[in-house]
Amino acid sequence: MKLSIIIPIYNVEAYLPACLDSVFAQGLDEDAFEVLCVNDGTPDDSVQIIKNYMALHKNIVLVEQENQGVSVARNNGLSRAKGDYVLFLDSDDKLSDNSLCSIYKKLEANDGADAVICNFRRNGSYFYCWHNLFAEAKDYNGEQILNGGLLYGSVMGVCFNRAFLESNNIRFLTGVRNGEDTCFMLQCMFHATKVRFLNADLYNVVSRPDSASHSFTKERIDCMIESVKVVYDFRKRLMGCSGNRMVLDYMIYTMLVNLVKDTLLTPGLGYTYLCKAGIKKYCKFHISPATYYLRSKMLLLSSSFFLFYFIRRVSTLLR
Repeated sequence: MKLSIIIPIYNVEAYLPACLDSVFAQGLDEDAFEVLCVNDGTPDDSVQIIKNYMALHKNIVLVEQENQGVSVARNNGLSRAKGDYVLFLDSDDKLSDNSLCSIYKKLEANDGADAVICNFRRNGSYFYCWHNLFAEAKDYNGEQILNGGLLYGSVMGVCFNRAFLESNNIRFLTGVRNGEDTCFMLQCMFHATKVRFLNADLYNVVSRPDSASHSFTKERIDCMIESVKVVYDFRKRLMGCSGNRMVLDYMIYTMLVNLVKDTLLTPGLGYTYLCKAGIKKYCKFHISPATYYLRSKMLLLSSSFFLFYFIRRVSTLLR
């Protein structure tokens, strides 16, 4: 089996049929892939919807767990996966039309790439692609990818080699509730020596107005602060491993940038709140070789958290 598609399930009865329809409308033989739906203790009728689809499609596997969050759900799906490659699909998103067959053929031709990165869309229109940054018929390591400018930390539209994930013990960090995609992707970039790009439209993100990523509350910021601490400790543990240190610096840098950005959008919170939470101690990096633009931003944050925050605040006010 070449491909496993892992779909975490929680409170998505309104979106799940469209998600599953997008998978099974691809025209790919059902023996060629499996769909692992991981029930994260959902209280709605999503499980019944899955069972209805299971009666029609033999390659759906229902995995049950108590409510533990998306990271645990994805990890449980990964532990049950049998495909050579793994694709993570959120249950409120969709695969792009007619994408799976062509990508499947290209995966068959890949001789052990650690990850294969495709293009993706948001709400069917805005297009995230890499064709102006990387060549399609070339292998890259993690440092080359970051230096090349592909800086989004998302698993959307990426097919991961399952043997690569297993051999490097790469999993979603269960203590991280915001930025779990970033941490997973950067773990991959830390170890990766053979990443390829396909100029193919694979994934369509469907923005939900009730999504947590659209809300800015004190609880969300506290959650992000805790995530920074978890990632910082994880970064320290990886420092002794073989891999690219620049990627580890970028991992914590990305979490801090997102924390500052969201704090600026949260009423009643600001610089003082972050300082009281002890964020300054996490702003020290070993500034590895990288693009000048990225290196200068990381150096600014490492040198002066106040100045970095102030510049971001001015930039936010001017938008």
